[in-house]
Parts: sequence; structure tokens; C-alpha cells
Amino acid sequence: MPTIKGSWSSFFINLGNGDRILIDAGTRRILGFRKDILDVSHIFITHRHTDHIMFLGALLERMKRNKRKKPLTIFCPVNAFYHIQMFIRFFNPRGVPGFVDFETYTPNDPEYLISFPKSNTEMWAAAACHTTMAAGYGIIQGKKKVVIVPDTRPNCKTLLALAKGARALFHDCTFPTAVHTFAFSKGHSSPEGAGVDAAKAGVQTLVLIHTSRVRARDQQTLIDGAARHFNGEIRVAADNTTFTF
Repeated sequence: MPTIKGSWSSFFINLGNGDRILIDAGTRRILGFRKDILDVSHIFITHRHTDHIMFLGALLERMKRNKRKKPLTIFCPVNAFYHIQMFIRFFNPRGVPGFVDFETYTPNDPEYLISFPKSNTEMWAAAACHTTMAAGYGIIQGKKKVVIVPDTRPNCKTLLALAKGARALFHDCTFPTAVHTFAFSKGHSSPEGAGVDAAKAGVQTLVLIHTSRVRARDQQTLIDGAARHFNGEIRVAADNTTFTF
């Protein structure tokens, strides 16, 4: 769901065999994207910034109005817990809905979080290099791995370790190549930085995400910037795009 028209971040992921998860809940589009988003069993938050948690409270309120009873677990970096609570309470004055549970952790080296036996999937996290404590998530099914990193500067060793050999790497691309150094200083990446990381990690496909409406010019410019360093498949995320791996 992240789009070239805005950097608000949410990823709905169908793992198969009834397992569905969400990474981040920053965009209102998740409320009307598809009905089965209300059935996710787990939500994984990358960090506490508004564009990644803004509509979490609204999503939980919609679940509550649909009389949800099934447990929902929210994983988040430990310093994001307070901010998440605030956004939830904005839409839920009576507090966090009773079906919600939290698991907080401190992102570090690539670490195992949880398994989904039905879909033979493991979720892993690794520390991102951002302006606050943040995580990237690895989704592993057998020998297949997809890594999602919405906010990070390039050459983040923990994330490169997590992404090594991935089928696909969804990588921060907030700033254009022309301001690569500025992007680095802000804890973000450019197409050039994303391309370097994809090459270092040896991934098959690079998907550029978290693009800026103000700074990004067009998709081909983004692709050309990444292609200077990465010769694999390069794609740019857009609204409601579906990727299958």
C-alpha cells in the first residue's frame, strides 16, 4: 500500500492457509482496502513515527464494531508502546480493546519473533538504522524470504544480515538520488542507497517503498537510480499493488 504519492506505510500480507498479518498501520487506506484485513492475527509495527501507526486505532475500532473476539497480537519496539497506546485511545476512549495483546522487544541483531505453523512461516526482526528505535521484518517460508524495511539509512549491518539472499527486499526510498547524503543524515535512503543494499544482500528483487510525493519525480527515475548499483529486478510500490513471491 505505500505509494509514490505519499510515504504513509502499511503492508497487508497473506501468508497462506488462513494466516494474515499487517506490517505498520500508517495509512487510512487499510480501512477500505479489503475485508480480510480485519481478520489479521498479528500486527508488526516498525517504529513509533506517526506515518507508521496513525490509523492503528481506527483499524482496531473497526474490528471492535465488527464484534471481533479472536485475539490480536501487536509486536512493536519497546519505545513505541506509549505512542501506540495514545493513537489507539484516540479512536477508543474506553482504552485498548480486550482482544488486543502486546509483545514489545528491543530490535538488535536478526532475531526470531514468532512462527505461524499453518503457513510454515517464521517472522524475524532486525534493528533498522533510523532516527529512533526501529525494526525491519523478515518473513521466511522454507527457503523463501521477503524482507520489509520502511525506514532506514543504507548500509545498516543488522538489516543486511537479515536480508541476505532474500527473494525480495522492500526498501526505504524516501529521498531521490540527488540528495543521497542528506537522506543518510535523516535516517532514510535514496534509490542509490537501496540499490547498494540490494546488491550487498544478494537479493533477487528490490521493491522501492516509502517514496515521497514531494521529492520523487517518476518511477523510472527511481528505478534508474537503484539500477546504478543493482542489476536484479527493480519495482516501485504503488497504491494497492499486489506482490506475489
